[in-house]
Amino acid sequence: MLNKNRFKYLLQFGGLLGAGLLFFFWQDIVDYFYRPAAFDERFQETIERRVAAGRYGQVDSLLIWHDGQMVTELYFNGYEADQLHSVYSITKSITSLGIGIAVEQDRFPPLSTPIGEIFEDYSDGTTADWETITTEQLLTMSGGFRWDEIEGDSFDQLAQSEDWIGSLLTTPLDQPPGTRFNYNTGSTIAAGEILSRSLEQPAAGFIEAELFDPLGITSFTWPEGPNGVSNTGSGLEMRPRDLIKIGRLMLDDGRWQGRQLVTEEWIDLSTQPHRTDNSWPYGYMWWRLADDDRAVRNLAQNDVVFASGYGAQYIFVVPHLDLVVVTTATNTERFDAIFPLLYRYIWPAAQ
Repeated sequence: MLNKNRFKYLLQFGGLLGAGLLFFFWQDIVDYFYRPAAFDERFQETIERRVAAGRYGQVDSLLIWHDGQMVTELYFNGYEADQLHSVYSITKSITSLGIGIAVEQDRFPPLSTPIGEIFEDYSDGTTADWETITTEQLLTMSGGFRWDEIEGDSFDQLAQSEDWIGSLLTTPLDQPPGTRFNYNTGSTIAAGEILSRSLEQPAAGFIEAELFDPLGITSFTWPEGPNGVSNTGSGLEMRPRDLIKIGRLMLDDGRWQGRQLVTEEWIDLSTQPHRTDNSWPYGYMWWRLADDDRAVRNLAQNDVVFASGYGAQYIFVVPHLDLVVVTTATNTERFDAIFPLLYRYIWPAAQ
């Protein structure tokens, strides 16, 4: 039978331990249940504290544009405002904007064009399976290639080759073009090469002149691949502030300071969910969120459009909230670790 004194001491010890744990985690508990109503000082302090504590992985920057002004600009892990950050596959979404500009200028083939008509120099004289893939199917990653860059090494093999386009086009198809979505950076690089060939100049240079220059984006790096191929799949390094500009352009339907840089029609077309056979619906190199995704919690409507890059690089655009959210990060294991920050704090603050 337990001694009464020992029982009393155990209760006291347990109470002290509980009180100590409550004291130690009290701020974290308060922050967890806090639901902001504005981007005020408490919001800034809470977000900065939780991000610095690693609650959302290793976030390197967080910038928020709301109602016509920058309401949050935070940097972590030694990063500074003018420092470039690799944005990986956000490059794809920016390439989509460049293609949209070229379409308006009648300098990009119709989206129904079979790519065999464009890459004739890769044809062996027979009708290979890849020749029937359309430019639109490249934009929606539904070309049918046997490809795995999520768990496999398909992209690594392409990146290590001396001919990126040839590496893609010699990859066998394992399904008819247009059958299903399959994430494929090679398809985006091929779409960028189609843009280059149509323009008779590198796609990256065209996008710099037609998009970056009007936006005042002057600090970036965009290395090219073998044979001068523009790396329209993952090559860009940019400043978070300039990613905000891309988001603002999307928010204003392609307009910037009164000038229509990208047509409203292309903004709408490229952000439609052309492929829904994936956890995130996909447009022309822009993503959407499914209606049952946890990230749309606390939203009156699901109009979220976003660009996404490896390691949790994001540009989120939420038109009905007049909101743009940019993150750069080094979350190589959990790309969605940032999402609770959105639906628990940022969405409510923007209502």
